[in-house]
Amino acid sequence: DSKDPKYADFFTDKIMNTSIYEFFPLMSKYGKYVPYMRADQMSDAATQFSAIAMNPGENNYKKFMITSAMNNMRNNLKGRIGDTTDTTTQSSISKITELINSIKSTETNEGLLSRYQAF
Repeated sequence: DSKDPKYADFFTDKIMNTSIYEFFPLMSKYGKYVPYMRADQMSDAATQFSAIAMNPGENNYKKFMITSAMNNMRNNLKGRIGDTTDTTTQSSISKITELINSIKSTETNEGLLSRYQAF
């Protein structure tokens, strides 16, 4: 349960390659880890995660959880705006927003589209 940002790549790689059975507990831990990540790490992870979210053959639960995690990253970064004038933070927010919009625009499942309205 380390909070060190150096573990960001480990989490991202594990999420990208895990089975659906390991996915939920891993995402639960990831959600607690996100606040300790740097902005560039969140942007990089979101870019990789979008491949899962936009894969039409992927499990819908996994797609939703990934997109939700991306939204949480974006919200975390928005909360940092008052603390920093870092352009990386602003750039990461824009990138993640762009990815979420792409996911929403390519999704065809009505159930997911309905849930994505919250993002």
